[in-house]
Amino acid sequence: MTDLPDINDVGVPVKNGESFLQTYTGKLVSVQKPDPKDLDPLDMIHAISLSCRFNGHCSRLYTVGEHTLNGDFIIRKLAGDFAPLRKSWFIHDLTEAYVGDVIRPVKRHLPEFKDIEKVFHKALCEKFGLQGVFNEEGVHQIDNYVVMWEKEYLLPKEVYWPGMPDISWLKLPQLPQRLVEDTRNQLLDLKRELFPEMNLW
Repeated sequence: MTDLPDINDVGVPVKNGESFLQTYTGKLVSVQKPDPKDLDPLDMIHAISLSCRFNGHCSRLYTVGEHTLNGDFIIRKLAGDFAPLRKSWFIHDLTEAYVGDVIRPVKRHLPEFKDIEKVFHKALCEKFGLQGVFNEEGVHQIDNYVVMWEKEYLLPKEVYWPGMPDISWLKLPQLPQRLVEDTRNQLLDLKRELFPEMNLW
């Protein structure tokens, strides 16, 4: 009788101890050692345009892709269209195209997941030419601003989140609502604007 594989390996392509995931365009990407050449922006943008934030616990479908676009809006509002932070912000959640969007309260208990995120983040920085210049502090600050903007329109207002910033001084408009296809197309346009030197497709 043929030995059955471990249940965790069923449906998971494995080679030399590495697990691979299949992308929208049919690529296989190593989870442990992602090759920047295998990271296709079309896969990333497609995936984050469909991935719901807050584990779905929001008043409507609100995606990681929308989060990226709204953060870019805040950066441009604060620092203009030519702010270098825009590039770091654009790629900061692209790891979620491969590992999913794990909410903050859960992620803090998953050190191994954070290690996988770091491996993908490193590969993405190489892919987009941001090695050594990724602005982690700036991204974290904008992330908190966007989260509080999202909370205002998508989550119950009476729940207090400790340590989060007051964003009233930003005088932000109502949180935009986009169709999935619009989000995808706007992200494609944004990628072309921020990384015109990348002849990826």
